[in-house]
Amino acid sequence: MDTVKSRFSDLLRPELNHGAPTAPAEGLILMNVGYEGLVWQVDEYSRARAATALSAMVQERMAGANVARTMQRAKEK
Repeated sequence: MDTVKSRFSDLLRPELNHGAPTAPAEGLILMNVGYEGLVWQVDEYSRARAATALSAMVQERMAGANVARTMQRAKEK
């Protein structure tokens, strides 16, 4: 068990070289992620902030899509 904790601890240290660079986290949503022996503690404040940010991002992208659709239709006339 100490080896597993040690590996996770090492992953949290950016000064260690872990091979390939990490991908940008923007837009990344993890669902049903589970690890044997690890119990998640849900932070309701962070969950609410993430929900607000995700909602704002969806609304912004939908607005952009609507503008693009309107412009496309105007060009077709």
